[in-house]
Amino acid sequence: QHVWMEWSRDDQLRSRLKVRVGVSRAWRTWSWQRLSRYDAGRWRLKVTSSSGELLAQTHFIVSASR
Repeated sequence: QHVWMEWSRDDQLRSRLKVRVGVSRAWRTWSWQRLSRYDAGRWRLKVTSSSGELLAQTHFIVSASR
């Protein structure tokens, strides 16, 4: 099985990753984005099933540093 992790900044899709999901209750997975100071903005991470069902999402803001 797998899920999709979709990283978007300012409502533009930046990456879409297919991530394997195991069957045990203790299974964990993750993904990340490497950001630079030019990536400031409003971000969203969506996790969807292989059939497209929204499983989870979060929103956050990345601030530029000097």
